Amino acid sequence: MSLRFITIEGSLLEINENTPLDELLTNHPEVVKVLARHGMHSIACPAELIEPLHKVCEARDMPIDKLVKELRLFVDEMEKEAK
Repeated sequence: MSLRFITIEGSLLEINENTPLDELLTNHPEVVKVLARHGMHSIACPAELIEPLHKVCEARDMPIDKLVKELRLFVDEMEKEAK
């Protein structure tokens, strides 16, 4: 299951294990807080930015499911607050 969120260009972004990190950060820069809570402090690596979330998690030996769930909840809450 993946949730869809509006991007800055007005299209839909699915947050799932295949979402590229740069696309996520471009459209929802506030998720850096969630990524930091999961130990992703050096996410500015150019090589990592183009990788899908599951590859970034694999490199850090982190489970992807919990991160995707928390990202979805966080973005959903941010969008509700913006309304």
